[in-house]
Amino acid sequence: MGPPAESRDFPCNQFHTVFVKLYADSLSKSLERGGTGGHPRDRSAVFDAYVDHRAETICSRLGLDPLERPVHRAVDALASRMAAARRSVLPREEARALVDAYAPAATVWPDTMLGQLLAQGLVSNERTYKADQATGIGFPYQAFGDDRVVRSVFAAHQDEIDVLCEGRPLAADSALQSWLEQAAPNYQEAASILLPEQTGSELIDLLAASPTSAEATAGPGSRADVRGYRLARSFLETLPLRSTRSVNERTIQLLNETAARHGRNSDVLEVAVAVTAEQGHLLNADRLHRVLLRKQRPERDAWWGVATYSLLWDVTALHRLLRWAEQYPTPRHLHPASGSAVRTTCPTSTNWASAPTARTGSGSSSTNRPWTTTTAEDGTSPAARQSNGTASTAGSCPPPNSPAC
Repeated sequence: MGPPAESRDFPCNQFHTVFVKLYADSLSKSLERGGTGGHPRDRSAVFDAYVDHRAETICSRLGLDPLERPVHRAVDALASRMAAARRSVLPREEARALVDAYAPAATVWPDTMLGQLLAQGLVSNERTYKADQATGIGFPYQAFGDDRVVRSVFAAHQDEIDVLCEGRPLAADSALQSWLEQAAPNYQEAASILLPEQTGSELIDLLAASPTSAEATAGPGSRADVRGYRLARSFLETLPLRSTRSVNERTIQLLNETAARHGRNSDVLEVAVAVTAEQGHLLNADRLHRVLLRKQRPERDAWWGVATYSLLWDVTALHRLLRWAEQYPTPRHLHPASGSAVRTTCPTSTNWASAPTARTGSGSSSTNRPWTTTTAEDGTSPAARQSNGTASTAGSCPPPNSPAC
C-alpha cells in the first residue's frame, strides 16, 4: 500500500491543491486504460503525465500523429521562448505563431493548436501588464510552468547536462551555470528538482562550487550568504517532491549540512517524515528505524520525541501520515497485547509517533540527525517484510528488554 499523495505535497496549500488535482487527473487516466492505479508521485512524473494525457486528446481532436509529439513540441517551444526572453507570459500573437506551426492545417478556431492548448488547460490567458497587450499566454500553474521552462533550458544545453551526468565539472564559462546563477528563485527551485533527477548532481553543489574571493570571505547578511540560504531553502522544500532515484548519500550529507549551517532543523525533520512511506527511498522509515533502534531510550526521546511533538499541532507531514494510517485497522502483530509477536518484529511507527509532555528547541549536532547513517537500502519497508514472513535485518528486534520494543 502506497503513501498518501499528500505526503509529497508542495510547500503551500495552493500548490498542494494543484498537485492533488494533476495527480488525480493522471491517476484517473491510468485507470481508464486498465492500469492498476499505481502511479509515480514525484512532481516531474505528475507533470509529464499531465502533458501526455492532454496531448492524446489534442492530437485526436486535430487529427495529428501523436508519434510526432506535436503537442509536446509546441509546449517546449513556448517554454524555450519564455526562457530566452526571461518572461513567464508571452504576447498572444507571438504565442499563437509559435504553437500553431505544429498544426498548420488546423486553422478554424478553436480547433487550432493554441485553441486546444487553452481548452485542455496546458496554457492559459494571463495578464501582461502592458497597455497595448491586455492578455498574453502563459502556463496555468507556476510550478508547472517553471518545470517546463527549466527543462527547455536543460535541453538547450544538453552537452553540459551530459558532462554533469559523467560526473565531470562544468567549464568556467559554462552557459548553463551562468543561466542558473542568474535565474529567478522560482526557476532555481525547479532546477533543484530537475538537475539531480537528470544528472545526479545537486544544484546547491553546482552554484556553490566556485565562489568568488569576495563571496568566500563575506560575512553574515552578504549576498552570498543570502543566496546560500535561498538555495538551502529550495533544496529542503523540494526534496520530498523529487523522484526516489535522485536521492543519494550526497543528498543526505547536504541535508545534514543544511541543518548545521542554517539552523532549519524543523524543515529537515519535515523532509524526513514526508518520505517515510516511500519504498526504496534512502530517507524512508527503514533508515530512520535502524538509527533510532541504536539509541538508548533517553537519547532517542530527548530528540525524536520532543521534535515530533510540535509537528502534531500543525498541518505537517507527520499529521498527514497519522491521518492516513488511521483509515486502516492496526495489523495484529502491532497490537501491544500480541506478546510474542511484539518481541519478534519491532514495529516502526509506534516507536516515534507518540508525543512527549514537554516542548523544547531542537539542536543541530550530528547526534540529533537520525538520517546520517550510510547503510544501503533494500527498497522494502519493515511492515512489508513482516507481511511477507521474511526476516528483516533493519527491523529485527534487539533483546526483549531493549527500549526500542
